[in-house]
Amino acid sequence: MSLYERIWSAAEAVPLSPCSPIAFNDSQEQLELLLSGLVTNQQGRLTVKNPIYRAVFDREWIMCCLSDLRPYGASFDAWIASNKQAESTLLRGQSLTHALAWGLGKSLSNLDYQYLAASQELAKRQVQAALADAERASEILAIARKQARQSLAEQRLPRSWLPGIVLTVTLPILLLRLGGVWQGLEWHWLDRFFRWRSLPASVQRVTVIEIDEATLGAVGQWPVPDGVVAAAVRKIQAAAPKVIGLDLYRDLPVEPGRDALMGVFKTTPNLVGIEKLVGETVAAPPLLDPIEQIGFADLVVDADGKVRRGLLSLADGEQVRYSLALQLALRYLQAQSIQPQTAPNDFIRLGKAILPLFRGNDGGYVRAD
Repeated sequence: MSLYERIWSAAEAVPLSPCSPIAFNDSQEQLELLLSGLVTNQQGRLTVKNPIYRAVFDREWIMCCLSDLRPYGASFDAWIASNKQAESTLLRGQSLTHALAWGLGKSLSNLDYQYLAASQELAKRQVQAALADAERASEILAIARKQARQSLAEQRLPRSWLPGIVLTVTLPILLLRLGGVWQGLEWHWLDRFFRWRSLPASVQRVTVIEIDEATLGAVGQWPVPDGVVAAAVRKIQAAAPKVIGLDLYRDLPVEPGRDALMGVFKTTPNLVGIEKLVGETVAAPPLLDPIEQIGFADLVVDADGKVRRGLLSLADGEQVRYSLALQLALRYLQAQSIQPQTAPNDFIRLGKAILPLFRGNDGGYVRAD
């Protein structure tokens, strides 16, 4: 459309001249204009096809078409209306980049070139201003850093004070630690660390059968009768487990089924029952205690009501009694020819595993049992 404007302007300036200042060069833009029928090629020069076309497709029509074609038409018209003075109408950023890409290879009008040049000049000034602002900001930051270093050097304590400060801060903390003040807080964070720890993959070797509300509803009695317990143990024994732990007190009969349970006790050599040795005691099942198929169920509860330590054995002066957990583990490992051995510091070795003996001040504990 800008090419047609130049041809039209030349014809308007010299309406009777057969020649045109626009030479035909076989370009894509000229060919498209010829095919539109607005211009014709006369002796190698492009001119408006006839006076009627020149009158109909005049400058007003050209400006209207250019406004529709330009990607920046509205801004361009506002710039012309401001007598080329309003910088707010000039292109910036992506709009300027898009306009320059659009104008490549086109024969734009002088006003278009002036508009794009003014937009580029404004962008250049803005970049220079931004660089100047950044340089000033860098200088201000350098001055601020220098002042901060000077201020820090002035406020820095003499090195001779450091030992006194360290002792002043450290000694009260150590005294409170030895007094057990931090014990509850350390337990709390120990629990959190264990919850955050990712558990290693392991082979499941233990099956736990629990007595839930549905079971009690089906049985209709608590404690669970001896006959139900006997039937459950027989079903488990049918799967040929290495060891069975019965974590139910059975020092007294719970009818019906006492005789059936006693029969199971006699014929199940890999069954281990429980007893309670600390505080309010509960005796072991009468048939299991003499053959040492028994382990105690006592736990060590910390002051906050949580179990963090494992009680493996108890000595009553005459003999050492093992916990249910240790009894089950030893019997399971015995099938793999693993026997407990003494390790340095009175620790216990089971194969490659070392069971450390708990000391009174281990971890967050202070003078614990």
